[in-house]
Amino acid sequence: MPNRIKKWVFPLISVLVPFIVLLAAEGIARIALSDSAKPPLFKPLEQKPGYIAINPDYGSDFFQSFKPAVAFQPFHENKPDRTLRGFVLGGSSTAGFPYSAYYSFSSAIQQNLTKALPEQNVEIINLGMTAINSFTIRDMAPELIEQNPDFIVLYAGHNEYYGAYGVGSSQGVLGSYAVKRLSLLANHSVLVRFLRQLFSSPKQEVSETSRTMMESVINNAQITLDSKTYTDGIHQFERNIGHLISAFEGSGIPVFMGTLTSNLKDQSPFGESESSRKNFKDATDAFNRKEYKEAFQLFNEAKERDPVRFRAPDAINQTIRSFAYDNLILVDMDSLFRAFSFQGIPGDSLFDDHLHPNGMGHNLMGNLFSERIIAKLNHSYNPPFPRLHINRMEQLIAEGSIVALKSRPPYSTSGNKTQALTSFKEKLDQQGYSGQLAGLVLEQKIFYNKATRQALSLALAEKDTAQVLELYYASLHWNPFSNQLHSEVAAFCSGALLSHSSRTEQVLLKLVSLSDKPVYKE
Repeated sequence: MPNRIKKWVFPLISVLVPFIVLLAAEGIARIALSDSAKPPLFKPLEQKPGYIAINPDYGSDFFQSFKPAVAFQPFHENKPDRTLRGFVLGGSSTAGFPYSAYYSFSSAIQQNLTKALPEQNVEIINLGMTAINSFTIRDMAPELIEQNPDFIVLYAGHNEYYGAYGVGSSQGVLGSYAVKRLSLLANHSVLVRFLRQLFSSPKQEVSETSRTMMESVINNAQITLDSKTYTDGIHQFERNIGHLISAFEGSGIPVFMGTLTSNLKDQSPFGESESSRKNFKDATDAFNRKEYKEAFQLFNEAKERDPVRFRAPDAINQTIRSFAYDNLILVDMDSLFRAFSFQGIPGDSLFDDHLHPNGMGHNLMGNLFSERIIAKLNHSYNPPFPRLHINRMEQLIAEGSIVALKSRPPYSTSGNKTQALTSFKEKLDQQGYSGQLAGLVLEQKIFYNKATRQALSLALAEKDTAQVLELYYASLHWNPFSNQLHSEVAAFCSGALLSHSSRTEQVLLKLVSLSDKPVYKE
């Protein structure tokens, strides 16, 4: 071999050998360690061939010590003809917290489109998970495109600082944007995953942890306005969402993205910032003086200067607005909530806490998303849309969840979750079977679906038609493939049609769409 060839062949071999060894090791690992492979976003249902649902293990890839709960919303593995399919992406607000996913705005979209487009089989799948942000959502894109959706609904951005891989989070990998992306790409390697699993502890679902999610994800509680960490959060959101939108655009899938909204009037700053707290006090004083324009500006400034950034800053909404073009349809939730709030200042009338919408908030969001989707599809429909009604047990569970949340940091530095729930139990004791069952769920002594069935049996015994309808609605989501339950609902609806209660008629409307024309059609 000529010397000049030797000069570059042997160095090249010395460089390539380690890569060849790694590729070989990865190939062997994929055969021998298949259990360590990255969980797919969706998995087939063994109990119902032909259907798939979100994989409960998918979200655990983004957290060290727990995995976020996911909604059980099966859909056809092979999309049938005349099916309108949409995926709804986001964090805990999208997931419905503190309610079940079937009371979130995604369910309002499902009901609204089912009513407005009776010729279509509507599949709206909620993929919301607590504490995920744009990194996780970007990771979902390739597998979502494979499922041939007609559109994507996106409500995300509050978790860029403390969500998984957030710039101020304890969850995920610390470091630059490039380091985080590299870590997520490495997670596709079975060999890397196996080595990580060797040194990690078992994960628990969020609901099973003793600390609240908000308490456990904070790594940096001093993210001041315009600091490098603050700016990094905006930039990672911009890059990830930009990539996501481009991916969907390349496949011809429109994206409906909501601007973000949060509680301004009734949520004091979380962080220890004199300027933020002064802004909030001055805002409250201005509000009490009925100087509402000044009050709004000061409340918003208090949120902007709060260094504990659970509420997205205005810069996130500015980024969302900058993406608005043909493939991204902007849905202005911020303006919507202002329009439905006293003097244009969002507060407890539409929120359960600092940013999670209450029942009315979810209805408003679902309706506005629905209007935009229907318009994009070139259909005409005149509201009103049916309204989501939350059953009494569910409402009490949600209230208890908020009580527990607000008893711990960052809401309270001295609170006790157990004590807070003990005090709340006094209220539950006065709410009959709904309160008793809610208490058992909050104490994790009974599973949610079992409590729902028990509440349904008791509501039937008391002939409480409105509650029966609402509990049937919940039961159908827990047991979507039960022919017996569908028949039971249809029979009850026939009798309920005799009622002239407007509330009953509204709840009946969504039940009829689930029982006479099931979402999960054969």
